[in-house]
Amino acid sequence: MNFMFGGGLMMWLFWIGLVVLLWLLFKGIRGDEESRLSASELLERRLARGEITPEEYRQRKAMLEGRD
Repeated sequence: MNFMFGGGLMMWLFWIGLVVLLWLLFKGIRGDEESRLSASELLERRLARGEITPEEYRQRKAMLEGRD
């Protein structure tokens, strides 16, 4: 009887571990969304979040486009 409980516990731990492993693999394959964005898209998002001013946005956008 004690063996069955231990086996059942091990089965649950196995399945939980498998789900966590698959989740980590999926997260790694998919990657972070911002790491796939272009520099211009990141710049637009920073402006939208208020991290940079419109003037900073224009300066950095011009720099990216090669217009200093």
